[in-house]
Amino acid sequence: MINLFYRCNFLVLNRTYMKRYLVTLILFSGLYAQPYRAPLTWAWTGRVHPELEWFTISTDNFNVHYHDGLEEVARRGATIAENSLPTLLTQMNLESVPTIDVVFTSADEVANGFATPFYSTWIWVGQNDASLRNEGKDWLEHVIPHELQHIVFFHRTNTWLPTGLDFFLSGTPGWVVEGTAEYETEKWRPYRADLQHKMHVLRNEMDDMDPHHDGFSKMLYWSDRFGDSTIVQTLSHRNSLKLFRFPEAFKKVTGISVSQFEEDWRRLMNTYYYGVRAQKEPIEKIGEVVTLPIERMFSFRFSSDSSKIALIGLDDKDQRDMSLFIAQRDTIAEREVLKEAEEDSSDHEVKPKVIWTKEEIDFGRFHQILSWSPDGKKIAYGKYHFGKNQASIWDVRVFDLESGEGRWLTHSMRANYPIWSSDGETIIYVAHRNGVANLYRIAPEGGEAERITSFTGNTQILTPAWSPDGETVAFSMAKDEKNLDLWFLNLESRDLKRITDDPAVDILPIWAADGESVTFTSHRSGTPNIHTIQLKDSSVIQNTDVGEAVWAHQDVPNEPTVFATTLGDVDTVRVVKVSPGRTITTAPLSIMDSYTDWRKAVPEHVLQQTDFGKDVQISGAQKYQFTKHLKHVATWIIPDIQSLGLTQWIDGLGRHLFTAAARTNFKSTDGSGLFLSYQNAQHGPLWSLSYYYNTFPVYRPYDGSRFGLMELKNGLNFRVFHPFNRGENLSSNHLLSASVSFIDRQPTVSDSIDWMTGEWFPRQMASYGAMPIPETGREALFSAEYRWVNRRPHRWNLLLPRQGRGFLLKMDKATSSFFGAFDYTKFTADMFINLPIGKTALYGRVKAVSLSGIGPVQDYVGLTNDPPIYFSIPLGDLATSIYEFFPENHNPRGWGGTRLGNLLVFGSVEYRIPVAPRFLSLSLISDFGNVWSDKKANDKMIVTTGIEGKMSLGPVVLAFGTARLLGDGPDSDDEFYFRLALINPF
Repeated sequence: MINLFYRCNFLVLNRTYMKRYLVTLILFSGLYAQPYRAPLTWAWTGRVHPELEWFTISTDNFNVHYHDGLEEVARRGATIAENSLPTLLTQMNLESVPTIDVVFTSADEVANGFATPFYSTWIWVGQNDASLRNEGKDWLEHVIPHELQHIVFFHRTNTWLPTGLDFFLSGTPGWVVEGTAEYETEKWRPYRADLQHKMHVLRNEMDDMDPHHDGFSKMLYWSDRFGDSTIVQTLSHRNSLKLFRFPEAFKKVTGISVSQFEEDWRRLMNTYYYGVRAQKEPIEKIGEVVTLPIERMFSFRFSSDSSKIALIGLDDKDQRDMSLFIAQRDTIAEREVLKEAEEDSSDHEVKPKVIWTKEEIDFGRFHQILSWSPDGKKIAYGKYHFGKNQASIWDVRVFDLESGEGRWLTHSMRANYPIWSSDGETIIYVAHRNGVANLYRIAPEGGEAERITSFTGNTQILTPAWSPDGETVAFSMAKDEKNLDLWFLNLESRDLKRITDDPAVDILPIWAADGESVTFTSHRSGTPNIHTIQLKDSSVIQNTDVGEAVWAHQDVPNEPTVFATTLGDVDTVRVVKVSPGRTITTAPLSIMDSYTDWRKAVPEHVLQQTDFGKDVQISGAQKYQFTKHLKHVATWIIPDIQSLGLTQWIDGLGRHLFTAAARTNFKSTDGSGLFLSYQNAQHGPLWSLSYYYNTFPVYRPYDGSRFGLMELKNGLNFRVFHPFNRGENLSSNHLLSASVSFIDRQPTVSDSIDWMTGEWFPRQMASYGAMPIPETGREALFSAEYRWVNRRPHRWNLLLPRQGRGFLLKMDKATSSFFGAFDYTKFTADMFINLPIGKTALYGRVKAVSLSGIGPVQDYVGLTNDPPIYFSIPLGDLATSIYEFFPENHNPRGWGGTRLGNLLVFGSVEYRIPVAPRFLSLSLISDFGNVWSDKKANDKMIVTTGIEGKMSLGPVVLAFGTARLLGDGPDSDDEFYFRLALINPF
């Protein structure tokens, strides 16, 4: 099911159970607009890219959709798909599948693809770094068969149940889905998924592996132990109800349970990997091990004089982005520490201690390769950001340590791997487009870049390195052979020379100081290890043979060794100095076949490399028309006295979504509901048109009533969203949105519910207190909103964020000249900030609301005694405000009363202290607020103070505390309260 814009399960009526209403609303309010990472390419970032023009080509089995600039890629992809499908069908004992829609896009630089049970797959193309992971296959030949196998798998396992529901009820583990695609279409290699197995075995975390990793080895083990044919036998099994139940089918075919199989697999993996490790070189034996001054490291680079280190990683394990630090040696502190140590230890020699001071200069998502200017005053690096047309891409950035400022060196180039020349006058980098990479050079100050290679075919270039004399660049390249080898480029003659020629990956060249040899990382032994090639005779020696992995990273300043990074099995900050003249000391592996045979398992029908000479009939390109490619996603009907039905349709491109949902109550005509929605993510900004009948509920506690106010808004709604980012960092995001609604408002306040029928009984008029009786009526509402949030991702954000700020400005205009009975204008301004104070935080919020005209009284402006409803849910850029479903009640903690008017100021200040990580915090609080009527204050400003504990239960944070009015005497009673807590308003 695709969760986009729709609120199909908001079919909750004014005669349904309160519990059902609340649960449904909590679950689906975040899906009202668009979840942060919905399974569509445009929804990955929320950018629909209306600048793209889309086309379609067709083959016997596929409709291939692509945008301008990708026709060559699309035709290549169509050929790969047609070559792969017959084998994939044979593997699953199938003859055919319905026509499959394949969508190619390079709008964003994302190394991913995904498939759905409704015969569609979306793939980002134009990858460069994927050549390292794929080892011998280019991106399209890797990803297309993999995603098509998912579709064939879903087709093999579908039953008479509705699409999606059959798989959901099948009990199929995720490792079966991912592992089958890997087993049937790929080969075992370091990055799929040997390295992940080593890390998890050594950490004793086998139960925590991602299905993409343990799935491959489990399927290999399954095939080796029970035979390849048992895989399709299991997936073809149906029980007496003609349903597929994986646990039942697996035991029927193999004779053992899934849990027993997984335990046997765990023992095998541990035996194998510890057996390999016992026969390999330990890290401590290949060179001097040193640690770097950071908690968790992703990459590093020493300056040429070794006085500075650029470090990418984390100093906070709960951080969800990365930091770029500059660490500098504090020689004054080093001398002081050494002097103190020598005074205390006169009987033995004291070893000097290196002391570093660190400063964060940037944050976000970074590439692994950095480069210092020769004078150590600037650092160049690759950073992921929003570029032209809001595309998510990589570009090169330079930071100046003296000025403390950074700037972009490239602009929307999809650029990375910057390397600084020894004279500081030039930076070379790699940029790619649609699968073709080339080398460029540019002045460090910027300006026009010069392309220094002219590759036109499918080419990937990684890890360039400048020779000591500045005349040659070494780099790793995958071209026609589809495998990464080392090449040299003479910068003056532009001559190319191949340096290594091996089926395994060769990468990360590091020049010797004399230019006579190059040390590099190779997968020749099946594990990343360090090798050195002598350029005079092309002889290669293996410098390391560790069981985990090591990667050559940088020459050690002023030493004849290289820094090598290690596998993060123990920690990520270990690096080791390796001599390029070192030779390995190990013998060939000796492990019994019973522990290694799983590595040799292959499908009975092996997928062959694509024959591009094969005649594949591909139609001419046609301009894409979504009406020609509509397809059924799913239809679900849940029969009951209150029956629920849902159907969804989508186009082949995944940019037009039609949803209809209905609920019928056979006991009451009032119990029926209907929801219709159309969403367009192709033309202009993202927009949708929806119709609601008893399917758009709004809830708030009201006037102290037992069950509160529930209001149904029936009618039409048109919405448009436009998120944007200015490109400096991924955490600072803006959103413009607007909507037009023509609705009939039907509120109900209730003190009693018939729990047998779910009927709400309207409150008696005499029971109302300080709050007015809600009004029914029609309303034409025009709304516009601007929202800005600058908040870095962090695990503490749901309870105690120590950074982030935001601003919201909204206008609502209702007019009876178009429709309805209400005429008013409402402005809302809301802002918040979180300031770090060590491990604690200071939080502040101010909100103002003004109203002119006459609107429904339940949309009052004021302070009340009714508690608010808050949720700590990150809804994403395009999700509507939670307050649309739970309008905020403004209730200062420690105050009771009601003040209504047409101007409100309300705010809070909290000093937040962590108690238990991500679970419990303590706060000193103060709320303030007042209400004005026609510019006259109803009374003096309300200010309360108190102390509050907060307990996080995921999206719900509970608050319990005590507060009182500021200035109350010691005889005044504190108000004790228990309510939902507000962490940040948006």
